[in-house]
Amino acid sequence: MTRRRGKKNKKTVQVMEPVESKSPPSQHHADEVDDDLEKAKKELEDVQKELTAERENHEKLIKYNDD
Repeated sequence: MTRRRGKKNKKTVQVMEPVESKSPPSQHHADEVDDDLEKAKKELEDVQKELTAERENHEKLIKYNDD
């Protein structure tokens, strides 16, 4: 008799636990990710400053036109 694909054997589920890696993770890759993250944060801050300045100018323009 064949088993269904989605059905799990209880014994298999108990035996198949995640194995912890004994080798240390590569720090080089983590440093690259950190650099990319810092670069993205800086770009985001720059865009936010630009949008804030643009919004303030727009609000001043609206106020000037209302007067």
